[in-house]
Amino acid sequence: SAALISQLDPATGRVIRSITAPGANTFGVGFDERSLWCVDRLINLVYQLDPVTGGVIRSFAGAGGDPRSVAWNGHTLFVAGYSTNLVYEIDPVSGTLIRSFSSGAAGTSGIAWDGRTLWVVGEVTGLIYQVAVS
Repeated sequence: SAALISQLDPATGRVIRSITAPGANTFGVGFDERSLWCVDRLINLVYQLDPVTGGVIRSFAGAGGDPRSVAWNGHTLFVAGYSTNLVYEIDPVSGTLIRSFSSGAAGTSGIAWDGRTLWVVGEVTGLIYQVAVS
């Protein structure tokens, strides 16, 4: 069966609706106030999705490193690279790699932006790391 991306009611956890994920190996969903973003870890693609229809607006090659999650900081995308333990900062318009830096987390998987810093999950260590981004 197809992989799904589901919208949940935060109060109840009930599924409000679901859209079909663009790939069978879709991981990590981020939101930029207009679009959903996700990655396909096996074919190394970053997808921009219409949150209403689920349609792919566009996709581009990720930076590599077995991408697992994506976060938005208001200007750029951050993609967690599981096998490299790097965070890749990517221009969301061009898909160009801006820079990469160490996450400090072995098996970098989950990633989130809190308005000041990144939070990164180290799947191997089972720890959550706060990463300052300048």
